[in-house]
Amino acid sequence: MSKRLINVLSGRSFFYVVILLTIIQSIWFVVSVKYAIPADETYHFKFIEYYSIQPFFSGPIISDQGSDSFYLGDIERIPSYLYHYLLSFPYRIANWLELSMEASVLALMSVSVLFTISSLNVLRKTTLIISKGNEMLSNSVVLLMTLTGMFTWIGASINYDSLSILTFYCFLFYLVKLINGERYQNYYFLLVTLGISSILIKVTIYPSILFAVILGLAILLRTRKEELPTKYKLTSSQVAKRSLIVILMTIIVTLFGERIIKNAVIYQSLNPSCDTIHRVEDCLNNAIFKREVEQKKQLTESSLNGKQIKVDYRYFVKRWPKIMYDRLYFFFGHKTIPPDRSAFTSVFAAIFISIASIIIKRRTVLENSAEKIIFVVAVFYVALLFTFNLMHYMKYGAILGGYQGRYLLPAVPFLYYFLFKLFFVTSESYKSNVFKTVYVSICAITVLWFSYKHFPPKVFIEGTNATWYTNSTREFNLNLKSRWQNLTD
Repeated sequence: MSKRLINVLSGRSFFYVVILLTIIQSIWFVVSVKYAIPADETYHFKFIEYYSIQPFFSGPIISDQGSDSFYLGDIERIPSYLYHYLLSFPYRIANWLELSMEASVLALMSVSVLFTISSLNVLRKTTLIISKGNEMLSNSVVLLMTLTGMFTWIGASINYDSLSILTFYCFLFYLVKLINGERYQNYYFLLVTLGISSILIKVTIYPSILFAVILGLAILLRTRKEELPTKYKLTSSQVAKRSLIVILMTIIVTLFGERIIKNAVIYQSLNPSCDTIHRVEDCLNNAIFKREVEQKKQLTESSLNGKQIKVDYRYFVKRWPKIMYDRLYFFFGHKTIPPDRSAFTSVFAAIFISIASIIIKRRTVLENSAEKIIFVVAVFYVALLFTFNLMHYMKYGAILGGYQGRYLLPAVPFLYYFLFKLFFVTSESYKSNVFKTVYVSICAITVLWFSYKHFPPKVFIEGTNATWYTNSTREFNLNLKSRWQNLTD
């Protein structure tokens, strides 16, 4: 690879170009896509709206749910509520400014764009730490995340995943800083605050948080040689910073106890079913609860009629990667955007090169404790999601809800990282310039091919139609689609 190209990809300017690309993509999605097209957007917006009409100083805890709010399901003991409560404040400002609903939705989407940009910045910092300052590797990961359809998509919609992903990345950032030897007390406080915040934003992340904490503690205890002095004079600004962090941590821990611990003790579940807290008649106003009741009813009727659930494990193992792939790069909203054969081929090419690199060169990509913990946590997360979906399939004998590509986003950038690390390490192992040039060229062509076939605006404009677009952008997007089709035909 030429030094000029390496310098370009390694520069901070390239990172800013990626951020600019992210902003352009996000703004286009924000203004082009109709409200409620992205998955669960109506639910998240309505929940934010409900919080916004509560008294300003009432806090996030709802102790007496009104009968007019059961379309949201249970919101008294729901563990995933912090995103909605925090976003209620921008929505209060929008109401105070007397903005229309459309303008308020755009404002909340813009907040999600900020979360997305912040996530990329944290990713860059994290990968720089674990790669020992390899800016080219870090920038490559950030670029590929920008080209991952669901990452940009949820970053331009009202969805708690955008904030959940950001807090999870921040949690891993401080974890690797601690493992890397930066044993500052503030980092421990921030680690606790971010870990618990991630759970209160989206409770399903808790196994990965817990696993990462246990793994991190094991590494810290094994590798710790000496601690920073416990007694040293802090400046006034450092005292103020630590005080704010401790106060924030205290609030978050209190909310965790009130919601997660209390749910576990009283209801023996972190996320108790709505009908264990409220009347079934009220809970049936929620579409998700109603769907679950109907699924259980069908399961019971099948059992009474002597029908056995047929489980084909080979079918599931083959089908699961395909579904998650589709819904990570091509499934955007109320309809599926199917990938073409060429897109599949680019994925298989990347997999083939990776396997060949491992078999032929046998180079390790895990060179330090920080890389090892990130790798193990990422693999654990994917395995956990696979197991959860498998258990769901075994229960119902069919692939129903819960198979969303966006669920992979907490782990995806780190899988990208180790893929690129494998390519870089393998290329450096070739002593012959000829072989090295051929290998690098093949890898570069594959990455470019993959990037082109999965480029979010391209996928979006090819796979959507007038039912996706807002009134103000419908004509523009249809003309753009027509011109693109004429160009590619």
